[in-house]
Amino acid sequence: MKVLLIAHKNPFPPDDGGKMGIYTMINGLLINKIELDVLIMNPSKVFRPIDKNIVPSEIQKLESQVIDTNIKPHSALLNLFTNQSYFISRFWDKTFEKKLIASLKQTQYDIIQLESIFSAVYLPVIKKYSNAKIILSAHNIEHQIWERVIQHEKNLLKKWYLNLQIKRLKAFEIKLFQEVDGITTVTELDKKNILSFAPNKPIVVTPNGMDMRKFKVAPFEQQDLNTIFFLGSLDWMPNQQGIVWFLDNVWNKVLEKLPDIKLVIAGKNIPEWLLNRKEKNVRYYSNVPDVKELYHSYAIMIVPLLAGSGIRVKIIEGMSFGKCIISTSIGAEGVPYEKNKNIIITDTPEEFAAAIVDCIQHPEKIKQIQQAARQTAEKHYSRESVYLPLVNLYKELLQK
Repeated sequence: MKVLLIAHKNPFPPDDGGKMGIYTMINGLLINKIELDVLIMNPSKVFRPIDKNIVPSEIQKLESQVIDTNIKPHSALLNLFTNQSYFISRFWDKTFEKKLIASLKQTQYDIIQLESIFSAVYLPVIKKYSNAKIILSAHNIEHQIWERVIQHEKNLLKKWYLNLQIKRLKAFEIKLFQEVDGITTVTELDKKNILSFAPNKPIVVTPNGMDMRKFKVAPFEQQDLNTIFFLGSLDWMPNQQGIVWFLDNVWNKVLEKLPDIKLVIAGKNIPEWLLNRKEKNVRYYSNVPDVKELYHSYAIMIVPLLAGSGIRVKIIEGMSFGKCIISTSIGAEGVPYEKNKNIIITDTPEEFAAAIVDCIQHPEKIKQIQQAARQTAEKHYSRESVYLPLVNLYKELLQK
């Protein structure tokens, strides 16, 4: 079985949640003996060279192309006079299209898998040059994320423009669900929602499978219990929104009870306006070279998300490292959690602050949740069995 996987970002290295999802997918397919070619877009805004040291040797062909997805005021304005979603059209690149066509002419693929809807801008080209079955790997339901983001937008002009783009994005996404041959999601909730748009579509749930051998749990006594941390891509609007909400509404309430507690905010591409905020006991680390250092150093991880869809790969990663995670219910969507047993769920500033204080004051609770989190990761996200339903879907589609 010959498969071409098309990714909208470079997963080598897997240094954010979306890249981690692509990276684990690639490894999961290879574990199941799939003959795999990979074609990667490498957006200039977040460009990273391919780290050849972590590229699996089993990949038969790997190609990448730098593309420009930067938001340009002129292009955003002209987009108003089209019926396209600017969220999607930014990912079309003529040079990448030529590489894709060359691959489709050179190799007869059985399956072509689109990692996220952004890769689907090339769907007409794929259908023109290939008879392969097309699978959408839906990391989330993108328009749902933006519908949640827009609820918290106060700039009226920006809100008007985003509302228009979200409507176009939703139309594109629903049409895509109906046009592809099969879909894989990361949660049962996303599967249910997609089926409401595309009834009877073959869909399997494929969570992000982890190689648990690579996730070492730090000894409890070596972890800093007086520092909490956030880890995520801070060029992603929902993460920015969540951190601002936390700093504006939660952090001072925590400091009132625990004046010596510290907060580490770490992640890719932290914007200047966030770095320039002067918050007491807050430290920023942009583009952390090795996230293991964070996971091994601190006991409590926060996920203050107000918008999202799919599953937060960073929560799976945090559970795999055995972290005590405090999250909003939106942040933990799709995770098989037991509230206050393997993760702490809070949705108001008062609840969030109280949960942090309670954990700091009761270290035994941190330890219990950490142990339960690791057990959850081992049970649900071990990569050995996670990808079998997707491989079986490939086989079923090829028999039709």
